[in-house]
Amino acid sequence: MSDLQAALTHWQTLLTRRGFPARPYAPATAPEIAAAEAQLGFVLPPEVRELYLTCNGSAGGLILGQPLLTLTQMLEVYEGWRVLLATDRFIVQDNTNEGLYSSTPPQTVKLRHWLPGWLPLCNENDNSVTVDLEPGSAGVSGQIVTTGRNEDDHWQLAHTLADFFRLSARLIETGAVQLDEDGRWKTEDCFNPFCAVKEGIRRLES
Repeated sequence: MSDLQAALTHWQTLLTRRGFPARPYAPATAPEIAAAEAQLGFVLPPEVRELYLTCNGSAGGLILGQPLLTLTQMLEVYEGWRVLLATDRFIVQDNTNEGLYSSTPPQTVKLRHWLPGWLPLCNENDNSVTVDLEPGSAGVSGQIVTTGRNEDDHWQLAHTLADFFRLSARLIETGAVQLDEDGRWKTEDCFNPFCAVKEGIRRLES
């Protein structure tokens, strides 16, 4: 069993025991992945390819209480951002103003509104947990970060997908975050899943 498979299996088992099974869809096929890569214009990193060869999306909250996007959904979200960056002059202007953004830890994520190397794994109100293939100078390619309309402070959540699922398990197992009655992430003060995970990470590190 690969590192990713082990971390993902543990995380899915934990979700099921807590009453919120991820309900993964059937794996994507090699031709489906090749078609997605052709549309993107680049090859998916090995961990992302392995994830989709394991499950092509989910019905339950595999990613911070949100379903994992199917390949088709991921491409739709990705293309939506690509079109906005080509047509919306306000977003184009914002994307060149680094002062509007920050990175936690510093310099791990580039200070942009969106980049072509950002692959969304989930999507809530145009905010995503994202695989970052264009990291900042202190980041690593393939890192898992937060991006989106309300995510001007981009957080590096993990260096790899396997580490991301291990982090997810630690946050729940230690009580740094909780799951509400719908399986959404929260802390005492934060009910937005992106805000809650950041608060949860602060608690782990304190």
